[in-house]
Amino acid sequence: ERLVWTSTPGLSEAEYARTRDFTVLHKRKTAAEKLGAIKRNAIIAQREYPTATDREYRARLARTLAMSMKADGEAVQAIPYLQEVHSVYGHIPEGRQAAADLSRIYSSLDNKAEALRYGELAGPSYAAIVHHLSGEHSMALEKHTKGANMEQQTTHEGFLTEKAIAPVACAESALDLSYAPERIEHILNAVRSDLRHHPALIRSV
Repeated sequence: ERLVWTSTPGLSEAEYARTRDFTVLHKRKTAAEKLGAIKRNAIIAQREYPTATDREYRARLARTLAMSMKADGEAVQAIPYLQEVHSVYGHIPEGRQAAADLSRIYSSLDNKAEALRYGELAGPSYAAIVHHLSGEHSMALEKHTKGANMEQQTTHEGFLTEKAIAPVACAESALDLSYAPERIEHILNAVRSDLRHHPALIRSV
């Protein structure tokens, strides 16, 4: 048994635009089921990673190993694997998600320089959080404004970070800068709106 990898691309944006109907079936997994799938894939990835020669496949194996380490609370040990994922896939959401994870890990290690470097690579919302934690409130608001006007910057894993954590952090920055209460309320209302209408939180019946 091995993890499947293919370099064959999916539908292009133009092909998606010409496709009228999609039928997508989802099975909602419990947290235990998700963790079980991660650990199962990690066993295979651990076996294949040392001898993998294809750069992209090796990076996908590294992503699987990093996810398992994060689940086990061993985020620091995941750093080299996340760096490998970002170095190969930094141009797509999965690679930027790895950068977001690295930013969070380095923040926990009080390494502001690396936290900010990877935050910038992940997207403005992630850089905004680092600036906020560093007390650089004007920069936090500047980055948040940019990020708020963008599409999703990483994968679904970053949803709450981009739509809730970053805006709330920036509302706190606005408070520290003595912004008018109405402006702070505007930021928080945007958070409520994003969370209320986001497809990820709408349950299909």
